[in-house]
Amino acid sequence: MIAACGGDAMVVGLPMRRTRDAEPPLFVDLPYAQRIAEVINELGALTLRNGVKLALHTEAHSVFCTSHDVDLFMLLTDPLYVGFCPDAAHLLGSGADPVAVTTRHIDRLVVAHWKDATGVMPFDIPIDASIHDSHRAYFCRPGAGRVDWPAQARMYRDHNISGWAVLELDAAADPLSEMIASRQFVETTLLPIIG
Repeated sequence: MIAACGGDAMVVGLPMRRTRDAEPPLFVDLPYAQRIAEVINELGALTLRNGVKLALHTEAHSVFCTSHDVDLFMLLTDPLYVGFCPDAAHLLGSGADPVAVTTRHIDRLVVAHWKDATGVMPFDIPIDASIHDSHRAYFCRPGAGRVDWPAQARMYRDHNISGWAVLELDAAADPLSEMIASRQFVETTLLPIIG
């Protein structure tokens, strides 16, 4: 279906964590990750047979959000079948350096989500049906938060990345103005660096 519509990538997220004080706790360790990685590898092989690359998306408060999580799942999944979709805001909000994490896995980059975050989110936020509502207070348009966008642009330039980067907003009082400001930021600040 995706390929028939002209698409060549499918972005997927991994399960959400449990609230830190949940009983029993959920440990994102090697045995847990191996079970999920087996399914992801099979899904990647299936999508590739249909002309579509699979990319794992970094989602705050999921089992694929911290620097440790990304390194673990990138190690356990086959690079021939499973790609990477870093989201700068979700990575920064989870305490990771988006540029460092993306650089380590740049060879797996399929598509990136470009939005910003005002800082690290608490890990004690209840992880329930309202978790994405809780994220909104921390997310903002590119250039309005703490992501090091010039470093991000240099990374794209230095690694000759020419794939898709999607400008993204989660929630905004005036989404049209925010998207226009996002585009202007990219055109005036980032494109001169990327070249």
